[in-house]
Amino acid sequence: MNHSFFESNTVQYSMVNGKKSGQEKHVTIKNGKGKKKIKKIENGKVISNVSVPLTSEELEKAQKNVFMPDFWGNCNPGNASCTIHNASKRKTKKQRRH
Repeated sequence: MNHSFFESNTVQYSMVNGKKSGQEKHVTIKNGKGKKKIKKIENGKVISNVSVPLTSEELEKAQKNVFMPDFWGNCNPGNASCTIHNASKRKTKKQRRH
């Protein structure tokens, strides 16, 4: 089964003193390539935005709607295989100031 496009989104938030806290989880597959992303928010501010490419096994199982235990385990800040989007943006802003 080969999908040209697949998308799944899960959003979990709570409001504490009028400020949003929680996370968003996204899986996107386009033309045989995919990625999973987790965006964590605390006190209304994004504290991490992490993206990891899907493995070929994850691609196949996601397209067949097969449950994968610990699917999100490697999508955390500090994991060598992930891309942390916020860190690269901060670095770019600092470089422009000099």
